[in-house]
Order: sequence, then structure tokens, then C-alpha cells
Amino acid sequence: MVVYICLDYSRNAKAGPHIGGTIGPAKAGLLLGLAAGTDVAFAAAEPVMRDLTRRLEHLGPVGRGAAMKLAINLPLMVYWGAVGEAIALAVGNGVDPALATDILVDSSGAIGAAKKRVPPIHDFLTTGNPGATSLNLQNGIKDMKLMEAALSLVGAVSVHGVAIAFSDYVGYSEEKAPRVY
Repeated sequence: MVVYICLDYSRNAKAGPHIGGTIGPAKAGLLLGLAAGTDVAFAAAEPVMRDLTRRLEHLGPVGRGAAMKLAINLPLMVYWGAVGEAIALAVGNGVDPALATDILVDSSGAIGAAKKRVPPIHDFLTTGNPGATSLNLQNGIKDMKLMEAALSLVGAVSVHGVAIAFSDYVGYSEEKAPRVY
């Protein structure tokens, strides 16, 4: 029944729901649900989606759920890049990786998700084993490109676009500008 309702919702809406979270919150019904599509399609899927989520928002026409998902992930992409730089700064200056990650997680420099996601970074630094990850670089890059395109459509400038403009100004072409790929 759940699969049928979700598939019916997707068929009518022309876009599936975006439900964010990991396995633990999913089992506990604590996910954030972002739905887009027709009112009729949403009404059909809403009872099942309510059981899976702590919060469910119908954002309107198709595309708005995806836009909101990108809006949520944009600051996270920036944050996790900054965490990597912060740890590199500390460890590169001789601070023990375990101590650096412990202090970072206990500081105002950590978001809520850091308490669970920074310790595996420490494990990777000390063992070289990346362990299980919930985001691969290719998906992150795909999302960043979608974010840049979506920002352009609404007349906003992305950080990536600003970085390219600056690198052009100082004599680097886009191809030569440093990137994480």
C-alpha cells in the first residue's frame, strides 16, 4: 500500500517527494518531508508521508520540493568544506586529530550534525578507512551544480560564481582555479 500511494503521488505530481534524513530517523518517523505537486496528488500521499515524517510541507507546484532540498543542502556543503579546512589547519599545525575533532565538535563552530559526523572524520584521519558515508563527492558536486543553476534562474549569484569571477580577475582561468573535484 505504501509503495502504491507513493508511486501514485509521483505519477500525478511529475516529481516524487523529497524526504531528508538517515536510517535511524526514518525508522522513528522523524524525517523532514518536502512535497511538491498538485493538491490532489499531495492529499493522496499525505497520510503515508505523515507516518514517515516529523514535519511534512506541501510547497506547491512541481520543482519547489527540489528547490527547498537544494536550499537545505547548500549551507551544509559549505559547512562540510569548511570543516575539512578547519581540521587541516589544526592538524597541519601539530594538533592531534582526535583532540582537534573533539574540540571542534564541542565548540560553537559545530552544527548539530557534527556531533555524529565529525568522529568518522577523525577515524579516517587516524586509520585511513573512510568507513560508511552518507554523501559521495559526485553527488555533492551534482547538487552544487544544480544549486548554481537554480540560483542563476532567480537572479542570485552563487559563491562558486563569485570564486570564478575573482580567479578570472587575478589571472586564473576557470580551468586553472583550485577546486575540490
